This record gives sequence, structure tokens and C-alpha cells, in this order.
Amino acid sequence: MLFSMGLGLGVGRRWPRAGRTVCVLGLLVLYALSTDIVATALIQPLERYPPVTSTQLVRMNAQAIVVMGGGRYPAAPEYGNTDAASPASLARVRFASHIAKVARLPILVTGGRVYGEAISEAQALAEVLSEDFGQPVRWLEERARNSAENARYSYALLRREGIRRIILVTHAYHMPRSVRMFEQAGFEVVPAGTGYTRSGNGHYGVLAFLPSMNAFSMSGRALHEYLGQAWYALRY
Repeated sequence: MLFSMGLGLGVGRRWPRAGRTVCVLGLLVLYALSTDIVATALIQPLERYPPVTSTQLVRMNAQAIVVMGGGRYPAAPEYGNTDAASPASLARVRFASHIAKVARLPILVTGGRVYGEAISEAQALAEVLSEDFGQPVRWLEERARNSAENARYSYALLRREGIRRIILVTHAYHMPRSVRMFEQAGFEVVPAGTGYTRSGNGHYGVLAFLPSMNAFSMSGRALHEYLGQAWYALRY
């Protein structure tokens, strides 16, 4: 959007009307992406897997829980300037802890050092699970740098244990791409999404049309996921 507005300003030097049109379109797109109604419309199709219930978790006959890393909180000052789990990662490990207590299954956490950090995402997740939730982690997969590698390297670890049927934990909007990668790697996947963002009722008031940073962030996550799906379709 900012690029289009910058482009409009550049074009406007020679073609004022065309430049103004491009700038206005950029502003309209920016406004739309900042509203709850548009953000929800973008992210709702991604959250196609419904929340899993405790009864389903027990009946699925899974053999392990796999938790995907959701980023890190770098150099957290309140933790002595060490890397910690991001809010997205915390949401995932919290739900994984709940699943482990219900289904009584061992946990694998996956996530590497994308930019050469001191500790892997997997280690950050394992520390939270063990220290804050009292939930031991049996396997750490610390090489993966993206979702495809999360799947491939996790399968390499678990197939040695004869494990193929897993409960996969990640954010609901990230689940379709993740399921595809893990099934492609060789797993049978039980999707266990968390962090659902859809409203679900289809009713919108005036506030749904007012711009907000929360809605803009939601739109950004959705667009990132659509681009990720397109890239993975080409790459993998």
C-alpha cells in the first residue's frame, strides 16, 4: 500500500490525475485492511479446521503431539536479555500442554535457529512447557527454519519410534499449510488449532468498519499465509 502511494506520488509529477488515482486506491486498500470486517473475511477461510474437543483427542488414537514454533521474543530484558518464546509460541505450548494432559501423549517441539540465534525455537518452547506448565518434552527438533522443514525433520525423528499419527498444534490460520506439509512428509495428522480469530456470528456493528491496528495485524497474518501457500505450492 505504501509502495502504491509512493508510486502515485512519482507518477503524479508527470500525470497528476493518474498519480492521485493510485494514491487514493492505496489509501482505500490500507483502510479496508484495517477494518475488522475485511480482516475477518480474509482470515476466516484459512481457519477451516474446527477446534478439536477433548473427546476427539482421546478417540483419535494419536501417538504423539507435535508443536510448531511460532517465533521468538528476542533479547527479552525481563529474562536477562535472553531469547524467549513469542506470544504466538506461548499460545501454542499452552494448548499443547492441555492436550498432553487430556490425551496423555509425549510431546515433540520443532523450530530451529532461523537467523543463527543462540538458542533454537524448540528449546525456548521446551523450557516454557517444562518450567511453566510442568510438562516434559520428549523430543526437540532444532534444525527447521520453515514449515516444510518442521514437517520433514520431525518425521525423521519420530519414524525411528514408529510414530506416524500425530496431533499437530499450530495457529488455526496456519493449519492448512502445516497439515499439507506434515502429510506430505509421511504423517497422519490430527489438526489441533489454537488462536482462532474469526468472529463466527456474521453480525457486524459500526465498530467493524472503523480502522484498528488489531484488524490490520490480522489482515497481515492472513495475507502472509496466502502468500506462503502460493509459494509452497510452487516450491514443494
